[in-house]
Order: sequence, then structure tokens, then C-alpha cells
Amino acid sequence: MGRLHFFDQSLLESQTIGQIDNFKRITARPNGWHYDLDMAWILSNLKKANVQPGATILDAGAGLGIFQFLLAGLGYHVISLDFAARIMPASFVNLFNISGDGMTFDASEYDHQYMRVINYGDASPRSSTKPVFRGLLDLMDRYDSFDDRLSIVRRALLARLKRMYSSLIRLKKIRLNRNRIEGSIRLIRAPFHSCNIEPSIVDAVVSISAIEHSDIQLIPEALAMFRRVTKPGGKILLTTSMSRDCNRAFDYEVQGYNFATADFHKIFEIRGDNSPSRSQLDAYESSLLSMEKLWFRLDDYYKLNPKSHFYRGEIQRLPYLPVGLEL
Repeated sequence: MGRLHFFDQSLLESQTIGQIDNFKRITARPNGWHYDLDMAWILSNLKKANVQPGATILDAGAGLGIFQFLLAGLGYHVISLDFAARIMPASFVNLFNISGDGMTFDASEYDHQYMRVINYGDASPRSSTKPVFRGLLDLMDRYDSFDDRLSIVRRALLARLKRMYSSLIRLKKIRLNRNRIEGSIRLIRAPFHSCNIEPSIVDAVVSISAIEHSDIQLIPEALAMFRRVTKPGGKILLTTSMSRDCNRAFDYEVQGYNFATADFHKIFEIRGDNSPSRSQLDAYESSLLSMEKLWFRLDDYYKLNPKSHFYRGEIQRLPYLPVGLEL
């Protein structure tokens, strides 16, 4: 039986946040609003389980997220799994030991709407644009008013320039100390439930807010795959979304579930005595809203997007509650 975990302020301690920030600068990608907590929770549990650098870790639903690069930078060997097509930017290839194929699909008969919601790289002119400028173009597409566009782009450009400057400094340091990056990343494109990764090959499975984008009836098969590829005694650490009102909800914009309390027992086999009450969920939401350090670090993408729950930094309620699953 597994355990459900809430995240707390202690996860945002300076050393871990510093590690995350280093790779945010390198990748220059928007970071999910709660991903600092997710990544810090997983890193903390890997440390508790004594999963040392040099171990092999499956990052399930890695996309082009920063966590796989952080793990590789710490010296882990990462199997980077995702069902979406991915092209690694040349700057990443030059910095990390990357192998495998992010484009060839290992299960051609499978299809999922989320594969069309996200875009990690194709042959279109927009996708070939450098990520920092592509982000600005995407922002401009959302606005009808020229004045709004100018204001949004100006703010976004200033933020991106600061990030690019920090990134250049960091890249220089890494190139001067290239021998310190001893980890690796192996790309595989396949769905969780139908993946031909060798059995008992990984020391841990980790996943940052990805399992909720699976077909719900296939999640048990995905979990079975995670267990099959994990060595005896290995860790399976997932983060996902929990509904605030205990009832399952589906977000059509991002094609993902906010799981009900009952889902964690029936689907993820979480212990029954580990079930939070409605009052505990309310208290957890309040504790997240009070984490000033978390909201101070909120990526500009959320503040500049009118469809975001955090537009202009006005945060009153959360769309869902981030939780950790230890299976």
C-alpha cells in the first residue's frame, strides 16, 4: 500500500532551491506553479532512500522539463519517458550526455488528446524558433489589443533577458567544469502502459505531475509498468493533482484529471488511514497560499496569462492541490 503526502514550507530550503534554479537558468523553460515543491519532495525522498548519484532513474512524463536535466546534472542516469514527440535543443545536447529517440513512437496504435495539447518540437517555423522567442510569440498570439501586446511583451522580454543572462553565466561555468556532469539521459517515446523498458533496471521511478494526463482506465497498467521496471526495494515517487472538494474533476484545457480522494484508494492503492478530510484539504490549501517564497518564485508565464488562475499575481484560490504519492 502506498502513502499520500502533502507538501510543506520546509521543502523550499535554500540548497534544494539553488539546485533547481541552476537548471531553470540552463533550460530557460517555464516551471509549473508547484513544481518547486514537487521536485524538492522527490529529491528529499531520493536522499532518504539513499538513491545515490550513479543510480538509474526513470523520469515518467519528462517532456522537456527541467527535472531530468537536474537529475543528470547531479550524476544520475535518467531514462526520460514521454508519449509526446520531442526534439532536444542543440544547447542541451552539447551540455548533457543524451541518447535515444524522442520522435519514434513505440506504440503507434495509441493516441491521446494531450499529445496535441503540448508541443515539444516539430518541423513548423514556430517550433524551430529559439524557445525564448517562441514563448514571446505565443504570448502575443493570446492578445487582441496592441497596447496589451506591447505591455505584455515588454514585461516578458525583460524577464527573459534576465534569465538569459543568468543562463549564460551558468553555461560558462558548466562548460569550464564539464567533467562534473557525469549523468546521462536516454530518451524513449512511449505511453506509460505500453513501454518496453527492461524489467528491474531502475533504482527509482519519479514523475512530475504527469500521471493525471493518462487515460484513467490505463493508470493501473502504468503503475504495473513502474513496478516491473523498478529493482526490488526501489522507490516510486509520483506527484499529481488532487481536487479541492474531494470529487474528481477533468481540466479540458490541459487534458488532465484532478483526482478525487476515493481515486487515491481505488486507483493508486493508497492506505485508507491516509485519507484527508475536507477540513484537512482546506487547511492544506491555506498553507500553500501562505508560502510567500513559492509565490515570489512564480514564473512570469502565469502572471502574464489571462487564462491563468494566477494572472497578475492575484492568488486567492488554487485550481487543485499538488500532492506526492509514495508507492
